[in-house]
Parts: sequence; C-alpha cells; structure tokens
Amino acid sequence: METRASYVLVGTFVLALFAALAGFALWLGRSSLEQRSNIYMIYFDTSVSGLRVGSAVRYKGIPVGSVSSIRLDPANIEKIEVQVEIAQGTPIVEGSVAKLSLQGITGGLFVEIDGGVQGNPPIVARGGQRYPVIPSQPSSLAELLDSAPELMEKLTHLVDNANAFLSPENAQALTDILLHVRTIADVVAVETVALSDTLAQVDGLIANVDQLVIELRYSAARVSADVESTLQTIDGTVGQVGTSVEGLSQSLTRTSDQLTALIQENRQGIRDFTSTGLYEFTLTLAALRDLADDLARVSTRFERGGANILFGDTEQGRPIVE
Repeated sequence: METRASYVLVGTFVLALFAALAGFALWLGRSSLEQRSNIYMIYFDTSVSGLRVGSAVRYKGIPVGSVSSIRLDPANIEKIEVQVEIAQGTPIVEGSVAKLSLQGITGGLFVEIDGGVQGNPPIVARGGQRYPVIPSQPSSLAELLDSAPELMEKLTHLVDNANAFLSPENAQALTDILLHVRTIADVVAVETVALSDTLAQVDGLIANVDQLVIELRYSAARVSADVESTLQTIDGTVGQVGTSVEGLSQSLTRTSDQLTALIQENRQGIRDFTSTGLYEFTLTLAALRDLADDLARVSTRFERGGANILFGDTEQGRPIVE
C-alpha cells in the first residue's frame, strides 16, 4: 500500500507540473498574440547572405522586432526586399536608416536601425506603397565583402613578392646579414665594457671639474671683495683729489680776481709807462750798454798793465838803443 501511495503522489506532482507548464505556455502565447507590431519594408542593394527569416531587428542595439520575409524585389531584381515586423511605439521616424550588422562570431546577420532626430514625423507609406519603407545604407560588412576580391588580389600579390624575396639567394644574403649583425653585437658588447670604464673616468673628471668650479667661485668672490675695497679706496682718493682741485680752482679764481683788481688800479700808470717811460727805459738800457763796453775796455787795459793806466807810459822819451 505504501508503494502504491508513493506512485500516486509522484504522478500527481508530474501532472501538476505539466499543467503549470501548459498554462505558462498559453499565457506566453496569448501575450505574443496580444502584442501588436507594425510592418516595414527595407530594400538592400547588396547581398544579404547570412540574414534569415526570424533574424532580429534592433533599434540602436535594442531588440524591437524580427525579419518576416526575404525575397527579390519584383519591380527590380537588383534589390533585395526584406519585410520586418517592429513593435509598436518604436520611433521609426524620418531620418532613420537600416543596415546589416554581424551578430557576434556566429556569422549571423541582423537588421540594425539607427538615426532619426527627436521630433521628426514617423515614416509612413507613400503613394503606391503597401507598407512604409525604411531607407537602407551600405554596412561596413557589405563594404568589406565588396572589397574582398580586391583585397585578395593584393594579398596574393603580397605573397608572390614575399616568395620572390625569400628566394635561396636572398635567404643566403639574409643569413649573411644576420651573421654580420651578430659579429657587430659581439663587438658592441666588448666596446660597452670599455665605454663603461671611460664613463667612470668621465665621472671622475666631472667631479674634479666641479671641485675646480667651487674653488674658482671662492677665488672670484675673494677677488670681488678686494676689487670692491680697492674701488672704495679709489673713490676716497678721487674725492680728496676733487677737493684739492676744487681748492686750487678757488685759489686761482681769487688770484685772478686780485690781478684784475691790481690792473684796474694801475691802469693809468701802466699806460704812461708804455707811452713815455718805456722809451726812456730803452734809452737808459742803451746808455748802460755803452757804459758796460767802456768798463770792458778799461778792464782789458788794466789786465795788460796797471801802471800804464796810473802813471802813463814810463818809457816815453828814452832813446832807442840800436
């Protein structure tokens, strides 16, 4: 009896769980049915490989709907017609554009809607259109796919150039270059040791130069002090000389003033002397000159014989003995 009771309990629990799951599924389906969406058309000029029915539609990264159909445009086979269902309330306004974007690394595509400015009117169906049309623009993925052939061509050309560069002759030359580089590196390593010693010597020289600079600064300070003292002494001497010169100038000024006053007082006498006295003084000098000449002759005669001057010629009147 206990075993049957356990089976009944487990069965009842399983049935209750299935009923709950069925109710949740019904509720979820009802919510999906009640959710309303708007249909828009998008026309792409490039391949939509990787885009499938049910792929997501996102508005600035937010899921807002899904792709409901993909087909060629009946009016223009160069375009791909993509029909999307977007939840009501999504601001699909004038200026909004759609492009294809890659979803992660899975390789799947989704439709990305971007653009539009707050306040712009919503996109509506125009004449002859069944549903509103969202303009499309090429995506970076489409540009990459379009440029893939050219990119592959350049890549092939690059590989060919690399193969030509890595020919046996170039490989041997490259090996030789690497050997030379290794030799140079060894030489540089040896020279680095010598350079380290040189730098040590340079450091010592710099220390000596620093000490010399300190001594020069001390000597310059001492010389500057001596020069300053000398300049002060010179300033004092110049001041004394200036004072002496100033006193001499004052003395000369006083002497000049006295001489000028003396000339002013004796101007009449000087004038009389220059007019008559000077002439008489000249005559007196001439008479004194004649007197000097006479005295010179007398002196000469006296030297020859002083008695002849006092007593005359004593031999006068004596006969001459032959």
